[in-house]
Amino acid sequence: MRFSDEYPQVRVIVTEDTTGRLLEACRDGAVDIGIMSEPFDATHLEKRALYEEELLLGLPDGHRLAEQGRVGSGDLQNEALVVLNGENCLTDAVSAFCRDRSVNVKSVGHVHQLSMLQELIGLGYGLSLIPELAARSDGSGRRVYRRMSAPRPTRRIVGVRNPYRFQKGVSKLFWESLACFAKQAGGG
Repeated sequence: MRFSDEYPQVRVIVTEDTTGRLLEACRDGAVDIGIMSEPFDATHLEKRALYEEELLLGLPDGHRLAEQGRVGSGDLQNEALVVLNGENCLTDAVSAFCRDRSVNVKSVGHVHQLSMLQELIGLGYGLSLIPELAARSDGSGRRVYRRMSAPRPTRRIVGVRNPYRFQKGVSKLFWESLACFAKQAGGG
């Protein structure tokens, strides 16, 4: 059951920001619980694994790799790559994927929003790895998404809170609902 169904009187306020700023807000108590992807420094914070999300290769429609069912990391050699700015943890996952597989790409841009990253892909400006959730919700038809050959790139989504700060009862309930979600999603 969804948290909002079980506790309809509770209003959950969502704040989107970079991982670094969300971590600081969790440490300071401005945010009770953060949901973000690893890696990051979790000093003084408690983490709860929620799920693993596959990263798909986003390409402009008509790109030479768009016809392949799966794309190997070697297929990306010397391709133009657009990524999110360095404050975004997705950039770390993309960089690690390329480094671990010795893929030499040409970085052609850094942007702040995932939607802008997808627009640049659709315009043929470059390729990138996109979270599967974002790829599934892209109905533009200007981009195609392909799975990478094994080992597939992924990112781990976690919940974060500061166990050393006062925890409101409703925050505790939400934290426990994340544990239930993680069990259902196979992350915890």
